[in-house]
Amino acid sequence: MAEYEFHELADIFPLMEGKPFDELVADIKENGLREPIVVLNEKILDGRNRYRACLAADVDPRFEHYHGDDPVRYIISLNLRRRHLDESQRAMVAAKLANLGEGRPSNTAPIGAVSQSDAADLLNVGRRSVQRATAVQEHGVPELQRAVEAGGVSVAAAAYVASRPESEQREIVARGEKEILKAAAAIRKKKAADRRLEIVKRKAAAADCECDAIADARVIIRDIRHLTPADILNESVDAIVTDPPYAQEYIDLFDELGALAARVLKPGGALLCLCGQYHLPDYIRLLSRHLDYQWTLGVHTSGNVTQIFPRRIVPFWKPILLFSKGPRVGDWISDFWRADVTNDGKAHHEWGQSEQLMQGMVERVSLPGETVLDPFSGGGTTGVVCQKLKRKFIGVEIDEATAKAAQLRMAGALN
Repeated sequence: MAEYEFHELADIFPLMEGKPFDELVADIKENGLREPIVVLNEKILDGRNRYRACLAADVDPRFEHYHGDDPVRYIISLNLRRRHLDESQRAMVAAKLANLGEGRPSNTAPIGAVSQSDAADLLNVGRRSVQRATAVQEHGVPELQRAVEAGGVSVAAAAYVASRPESEQREIVARGEKEILKAAAAIRKKKAADRRLEIVKRKAAAADCECDAIADARVIIRDIRHLTPADILNESVDAIVTDPPYAQEYIDLFDELGALAARVLKPGGALLCLCGQYHLPDYIRLLSRHLDYQWTLGVHTSGNVTQIFPRRIVPFWKPILLFSKGPRVGDWISDFWRADVTNDGKAHHEWGQSEQLMQGMVERVSLPGETVLDPFSGGGTTGVVCQKLKRKFIGVEIDEATAKAAQLRMAGALN
């Protein structure tokens, strides 16, 4: 009998080993193969363990071909139903799925690259857990990876251990699961101390800042969906402060905003995003696909208010979502303040906010000398505030006339 290879989708789940596999072999030897092995393009898509058990039991396996159009969901659905995997184990599977990406053999069925966010949704885990699992797979020794896949160690603890040299990782893993958790806690404590030191360094750099605000401000005329590293370098932005359009037809822009932020923010950098409340759950869900949710801040909106007739609500505050790229590097901030939202923003853009409001946002997530990005810069209010506060500024605006007007406004902001 010709031996079959395993499909790469099947290999995202760990093989059965030890006593459970021995019991499967004994069952097949006594009762035969109850469920056929599913093959896709001459590779085993489902049934690797049954196939191995048949060989071990000297029982002829039975095969059937897969005829569906979504092998990814098929294999995930079957394995999640059969196995009782905890979140860390599912995160490891999601990371393997997302890492399949390019380079598949040409004789396999087209699967299509799966993003980390999509893989997280399919396996019902958080995007941050998938990122940690990816770190474990890329930097962790095989023994550490197996400890997570076996369910003995959380992926969060393993990610901390995976940050250490391989020789040290092996020493930690060899001492057992309790020692892995103890080592992870010590590494986590050290990283927290490093973050506190980074805050001190940032404040020291800000105190010495003598940047030329006008020279360090620019507006890119482009749709944010078409930005490339040539426009804004990867991990070159300290903070994003923005006010996207809130209406239902623009909800997908929050997904694009999250993807952009994940690319351009420095590790620990923050996204502070003004938004409405009508679709707040959608905004949080889409941004969470790419970043870590931290908090919902609020600003008391003195002045005229807009009545929300479908909900029969008269709002007197606006939510501001705080996300970060990994653990946030920043000082303590208050989560509520008052600002006049009517006094100057609308003069430069129909959706413009006041300088007072945008200043409160910029000051909470950046320091002098740092780079602030506003992907929906509109009339340039964020840029004007950044100049006054000695921040470097990058704006993005899809409308050319609006962008040029904002540039002129910023050029006179300090006069």
